[in-house]
Amino acid sequence: MRKLIYLLIINLIFITACSNDDQPLNNNEDCPDNIVCTEILISLTFSPKDGNDNPIFLDSYYSQNLDNGQTYSITNGTVLSTASYVVVSDEQLDEINQNGTNIRFIGIQGNQIVVQQDFVVGHDCCHVVPLSGPFEGQ
Repeated sequence: MRKLIYLLIINLIFITACSNDDQPLNNNEDCPDNIVCTEILISLTFSPKDGNDNPIFLDSYYSQNLDNGQTYSITNGTVLSTASYVVVSDEQLDEINQNGTNIRFIGIQGNQIVVQQDFVVGHDCCHVVPLSGPFEGQ
């Protein structure tokens, strides 16, 4: 009987310790319903450099949302000439927490990861905004 009571107490502790962290974020709950946003698509970009401040040209790249595990492969038409890569854009706004979401940029050359850079991105209810990290133009 004593073992049963201990077992029930332990189960009760585990049950009450669980939270609803698996619930999706309501990333726009603090945004007004009547907000008017521009139709401009904002993209936050990154230009990786080597130790000598030379641009790193990548064979491929992607960004990973470290808060929800989603991977973003964003096409960028200016990559070949500028070595500037889109980390995140307004297309991912619904998956970005207004106060900050951790994003990891992964750059690949010849099937090897050569760049890993972490960023924090938020939003202003209309567009993604850079919070921290070496974004281009910041």
